[in-house]
Amino acid sequence: MALRPTGPATSGALLRLPSPNRLPAALQAGHAVHARVHTDATGQVLIAIGRTHLSVAAGRLGLHAGEQLTVRLVDTTSGPALEILTRRAPVSSAAMALLRQAIPRQENLDTLLATLRTQPQQNWTELTAEQRQSIDALLARLTPSTQLQQAHGVRVALRDSGILLEWLLARSPQAVGQIAQADFKAALLRLITRLRDNPAAGTAVATDNGSDGQPGLLNNLLRQAEGALARMHLLQLQPTENPARVDLAFQIPLAHGKDTDDLYLRVRQEAERETTVRRESGTAQTGWEVQLRFRFAGTEALAARMHIVGRRATVSWWTKHPHLATAVETARPVLTEQLQALDLEVASIRCHRTSAPRDPTDTTRLRGGLLHETA
Repeated sequence: MALRPTGPATSGALLRLPSPNRLPAALQAGHAVHARVHTDATGQVLIAIGRTHLSVAAGRLGLHAGEQLTVRLVDTTSGPALEILTRRAPVSSAAMALLRQAIPRQENLDTLLATLRTQPQQNWTELTAEQRQSIDALLARLTPSTQLQQAHGVRVALRDSGILLEWLLARSPQAVGQIAQADFKAALLRLITRLRDNPAAGTAVATDNGSDGQPGLLNNLLRQAEGALARMHLLQLQPTENPARVDLAFQIPLAHGKDTDDLYLRVRQEAERETTVRRESGTAQTGWEVQLRFRFAGTEALAARMHIVGRRATVSWWTKHPHLATAVETARPVLTEQLQALDLEVASIRCHRTSAPRDPTDTTRLRGGLLHETA
């Protein structure tokens, strides 16, 4: 890698580079970059810049694995070297554990709702009246599963799901009170506020543990509520993946008797390269995809994906449960009639007796988190 003259090194400590031909593209002469100290099995000090690990002669600098550096590439009389501009000690494992506990991790909404709906009322004695009222208000926002049988009910469920809260508030500032009273996310935020800031909860959140050392009810509720809110924020960020195309994702908990079902709905506009059907003129049409995923009060799952290009619709269903597959097959004529009533030409409706294929663009199904906490 050819180095442009950068002048003599400043007073920062220098790390000589024995192999200047393996420098990462991000490391340009005179430009400061972030780096991290590693050691290999033999104890050799390595400087990680991006995905590249550089072997360096650390000398008496006393670098330790985990240290975070700011370095700059400089030219010296003996060849290229890294000038250390700043050093930061590695984060202790105890501090990292506390940091990970403090960062809300996204969780399915039904995790929180299952706790709220199945927890015996006599176990709520440690909660204040305001906290119990916030819980009741959140449960009152659940959409009855029967509401989805009508088009108007579906529209109301989407409107009040919480995903559109900020958009609705900006669009109708004169109706802030009405929107906030009906919206699920607004109710969830009020519950989190009560659990965090209520004077009676302040000490309990910090010390609340069960007899076996596990988190008690208050800590558990707060963790699950914050995880549910993190999931909603993730869903709201879905459209920013490609602002030029529509891409909306909803996760709606449904009240079904004493059980809670879960509906995931995603509507997205496909890129032209994803659309295989073309107009007679040969010009590609932009297609639409609708994804549905149901989880019924436990592990039973049913998923569907509908592609619409022009007026042509193709529908695929997936489930591992025989009785659900039979129900879909039985309902095939009704589904066909309903799609035709929308002026759509039904190309096919198929039911696959297996799990739905994983969609790599579905952010709610990632494992291990979106970002590493120490990246």
